[in-house]
Amino acid sequence: MAEYSSLAAVERTFVIIKTLVGKVNGLSVSKLVEETGISKSIVSRILKTLKDNNYVEQDPDTRFYRLSYDFIGLSLKHFNALGVDGIFLPALRTISAEVKELVQLSVVSQEKVYFVQKIEGDNQLKVADMLGKEAPLHCSAAGKMWLSTLPQEEIIRLVSQHGMSRYTENTITDLNELLKELEKIKHLDYAVSLEEFNQGITGVAVPVYSNAKERQLMASIVITAPTVRMPEQKIKQIVQTCNDSIGPLKDQLPTIE
Repeated sequence: MAEYSSLAAVERTFVIIKTLVGKVNGLSVSKLVEETGISKSIVSRILKTLKDNNYVEQDPDTRFYRLSYDFIGLSLKHFNALGVDGIFLPALRTISAEVKELVQLSVVSQEKVYFVQKIEGDNQLKVADMLGKEAPLHCSAAGKMWLSTLPQEEIIRLVSQHGMSRYTENTITDLNELLKELEKIKHLDYAVSLEEFNQGITGVAVPVYSNAKERQLMASIVITAPTVRMPEQKIKQIVQTCNDSIGPLKDQLPTIE
C-alpha cells in the first residue's frame, strides 16, 4: 500500500509539473486543482515540496506558482548532453534561411515523438509551433516518419495503444490505410501530413538516421507551413534542402550499436 501511495504521489507530481510547462506567469493553486483534478490539499503539499527543492517558485505578488530556473536548467543540461542543440541547430538555421518557413526538430522518447527545437521562418503569416509538445503518431509528419521505420507488429501495437483520433477530414483513422501510407513513406524516405493534423497546414518530415549498422531514426527535421505555400514542387525542394544540410552532420552523429 505504501509503495502504491508513493507511486501515485510521483505521478501526481509530474501531472502538476506538466501543467506548469509553458505557463510563464504561473498558475494559482485553484487553477492547478481545476486543470489537474487533484485535490487542493495534495496540490498544495506537492507544490511545497517542489518549492522547498527549488523546482518551482512562487511569485511574491500574484502568489502564482511557476517552474523555476533551476528546473529549467536541469532540462537544458539534459538537452545539451544529448548533443541535439550543438549538432542540429546550425543545420536548422540553414534550412530556415533557405525555405523561409517554420523548421522544427522532433525526437523520439519513451515511444512518443516530441518537438525539442524550432527556428521561425521569415513569412509574415506564421503557423503555431509544437515546441515541447507531443506529436500524434498517425497523422503528424514526424509521427508517421517514425512509425514507417518500425516493424509492422510494432506499428500496430503503438497505434492500438495511442489510438487514431480524427483531427480533420484528412486524418487517417483506418489501420490498413495507415499501413499503406507508411509503406509509401518508407519508399520516399520522407513524410507529408497534408492537413491531417491541422486544417490548412501541411508538414514535411525528413529523417535523420544514426550511424549504425542498422540505421535507426535519431530525429526528424519538420517544416510546417500553410498548405497554400506547400505545392508538391516546394515539398520536393524542402526535402532536398534538408538532406543537403543533414549530409555534413553525418560524422557528428552518434553510432548506436
